[in-house]
Amino acid sequence: MEKSTGVESSIQVKPSYGLTDGEIATMIKDSMSYAEQDVKARMLAEQKVEAARVLESLHSALAADAALLSAAERQEIDRVAAELKCGSRR
Repeated sequence: MEKSTGVESSIQVKPSYGLTDGEIATMIKDSMSYAEQDVKARMLAEQKVEAARVLESLHSALAADAALLSAAERQEIDRVAAELKCGSRR
């Protein structure tokens, strides 16, 4: 508001570039439709990280105490570890 005259004016600035309202609406709609897929992808990535941690811990434990295992126990551990390693690569 102009103090001496009391006249009030306003302006609205709109960029001549960028996204249209329709493009923004489409982006929001797409993000909602892919939300479940994104959550599943994140969960899978987190599980892969956890599998790698487990395998690293197992490797350390075997390095320290492998002599405490029977041959059958060691074979089973190696088999399961190989399955986990293979599954975490997918």
